[in-house]
Amino acid sequence: MPRSLIVANQTLGGQRLLDVVGERVEQGDCRLYVVVPATGADAEPGATAGVAASGLASSLPAGGGEPMGGGPEEARREAFNRLKEATGRFSDLGAVEVDGEVGDPDPLEAIRHAVEDAGPFDEIIVSTLPAGISRWIRMDLASRTRRQFDLPVVHVEAEPSGAAQ
Repeated sequence: MPRSLIVANQTLGGQRLLDVVGERVEQGDCRLYVVVPATGADAEPGATAGVAASGLASSLPAGGGEPMGGGPEEARREAFNRLKEATGRFSDLGAVEVDGEVGDPDPLEAIRHAVEDAGPFDEIIVSTLPAGISRWIRMDLASRTRRQFDLPVVHVEAEPSGAAQ
């Protein structure tokens, strides 16, 4: 049964990524592991997240869902909320197994942790905002991922929307 690692943040609800997941589902039993790097305007590269979607357990502090002071904690909370929504959406599309985690703010580091700790995977799907506004495209994340891991990498670029990654 094929197993794909999806790496995305703001594009998790995008139609192009949903189309790619739908294609995987149509090909047969589809298993997905979603990593949402805890990126944000104030997220620090060394911060750890400690949040998993398996059973949607979270090590985020209690607070009724409200961010507590912003910065890395708010970035983790936003990433966790996106992860919860995405795992439900991908399951609704027909994926047999959907799991995931909030990862390191550095997307390449988040991928490395997922490959080491949650692998093996048959492919990595990197979903970015459009060129011009995507930090992940500027940092050449898809190519760097191809060079670092011995796995096929699919780059899904979201349609322009005016948001920044």
